[in-house]
Amino acid sequence: MIPLAVDAATAFQLPAEASEYAARYDQLFAVLFWGSVFFFVVLIGPMTYFAIRYRRKDDTVPATPTPHELTHNMKLELFWIFVPLALVLLLFGWGFYEYSDALTPPANAMTIRATGMIKPSWQWRFEYPDGTETSEVHVPIGRPVKFLITSKDTIHSLYIPAMRLKMDAVPGRFTSWWFEPTKPGTYQIFCAEYCGDAHSQMRSKLVVETPEKYRAWLKQNANVASLPPAELGRKIYEGKGACIACHTIDGSPRVGPSWKGLWGKV
Repeated sequence: MIPLAVDAATAFQLPAEASEYAARYDQLFAVLFWGSVFFFVVLIGPMTYFAIRYRRKDDTVPATPTPHELTHNMKLELFWIFVPLALVLLLFGWGFYEYSDALTPPANAMTIRATGMIKPSWQWRFEYPDGTETSEVHVPIGRPVKFLITSKDTIHSLYIPAMRLKMDAVPGRFTSWWFEPTKPGTYQIFCAEYCGDAHSQMRSKLVVETPEKYRAWLKQNANVASLPPAELGRKIYEGKGACIACHTIDGSPRVGPSWKGLWGKV
């Protein structure tokens, strides 16, 4: 990591840095931004000055130089070829390193499966290794977390600004991204890929908390397989869009038949 005197998140009014990766991402962003400003001034400034200072002031058409009158400076040409090339390769290497690192989680990372879906409503569903499934994410501070991302229908994009995490959710395949939260708090999760008329409502929350609070939350939302059959059935019915979208349990009509009174019948 290259130390910078300026806090990039504050200087550019970016969301708070809530992960170790976010600080590195913001440093690269700051270098690209100020580098662009520097070269804009160095190139556009003299170009603007010369355009004004040496503009043609009458209708006289200057003579076109013949080939033998044209000259060049080989050292200057080589400088303008290889110095920009070296800078571009340096930035590419830095960006590629950060991107590759974000795709390669440490061995102790906790894997959470994130699924984007349109039905029964635009939402994200998160599944933990023990089978616990929720509509928002709880993670312990200081523990690497890997998202295994997919979609049930169309292309979505899991976006957590405070973590500088953004990755497409593609139906029929898995993508991944990892981060290590460094600040407790509640952070907004968005879908960053237009996926339908309720795209803007496809929001969730990431809750970063102490290990003690996380363990208490995980115990409260324990593995659904340990629940009583009736409670387990209700969780599956409410959590799986294919069930609640078509069937009711109170006898009211919907796309499919109601499940009321079906217990014990063939």
